[in-house]
Amino acid sequence: VYLARLGAMFPASAGLRSALAKTFFNQLLVAPMLFVPIFFVTNGAVRGWSAERTRVQLQAEYVSTVLTMWAIWFPSNFVMFALVPVPHQVLPGHPNQVAGCA
Repeated sequence: VYLARLGAMFPASAGLRSALAKTFFNQLLVAPMLFVPIFFVTNGAVRGWSAERTRVQLQAEYVSTVLTMWAIWFPSNFVMFALVPVPHQVLPGHPNQVAGCA
């Protein structure tokens, strides 16, 4: 659903500008503001950490996590958004998700 909405916001007919816009939107807004905090909260909950410990961990590792994500996801998202049709965009993301979590 998210990738379909992103495709509607930035139609593929705009070519590489669309791929760049999708990449920047995803990596500069969605990933740091939603994905990273949700990841840390979920990780803390699964590990049984207190809210305070989770907050401290998030503060300590936020910048390095975002920078690492950008190193992996900026290029792969751009290639995916530029070359893969919207209905199939979820498939190329899976190998990167596995590599990024390892």
